[in-house]
Amino acid sequence: MELWMKGDNGCIISVLNLINIIIIIIIIIIIIIIIIIIIIIIIIIIIIIIIIIIIIIIIIIIIIIIIIIIIIIIIIIIIIIIIMLNKY
Repeated sequence: MELWMKGDNGCIISVLNLINIIIIIIIIIIIIIIIIIIIIIIIIIIIIIIIIIIIIIIIIIIIIIIIIIIIIIIIIIIIIIIIMLNKY
């Protein structure tokens, strides 16, 4: 049993067809929302990966700087010891 609705412009629209159209529109909107959410999640993951890479690079640079400083200090100490030994 179909329900019929008369539109303002005189054309007759089936209520069931209208319901089908509304369901299709809702499904399309849900799909669009899911796609947007997936895109946002991917962007967030990419940003997190970039941040982690930057942090790792910074840590490596800090370690290299510390190693260089330690080497310089050791060289200076060795030079001082050699100078002290030469004096006596």
